[in-house]
Amino acid sequence: MTSVLALDLATHTGFACRDENGSIDSGVWLLDFGKGRPWTCRQLNLWARLELLSWVSVTVVEKPIVYPGRESGARVAYGLAAVVEMWAEACGIEYREIAAATVKRHATGRGNCDKAAMVAAARVKWPEIRIADDNHADALWLMDVDRPSPRSV
Repeated sequence: MTSVLALDLATHTGFACRDENGSIDSGVWLLDFGKGRPWTCRQLNLWARLELLSWVSVTVVEKPIVYPGRESGARVAYGLAAVVEMWAEACGIEYREIAAATVKRHATGRGNCDKAAMVAAARVKWPEIRIADDNHADALWLMDVDRPSPRSV
């Protein structure tokens, strides 16, 4: 089995790691940089966390989306995605982006479901994991959607 790091990138970044044995570690990283600090502090915070995970084989992120009137959110998402892509390249780790609608369809059967539906579906799929929020749930689903399908024999 391939080791995977899945990230739902935002100031509250959801993460899910599955090692080669199938064990899962997941949660939320707070990448807040504090009032008056430069935007790049988020990126540096993320890079420091990624440095501890260079054992993964594949990194999966949700493809950033730009919503009208939400330019600051797009700046955060694209900045963090660039950090992950650079880190993956520097470590020789495969980098993949998956569209949000694909992840939602995988989790709930609907490509336009809301955050509550994603969390509810995650609680059913992973009852042993305490789902912190929608970012955490999204990261788990990103990790799961990237799992190769079992081959028929």
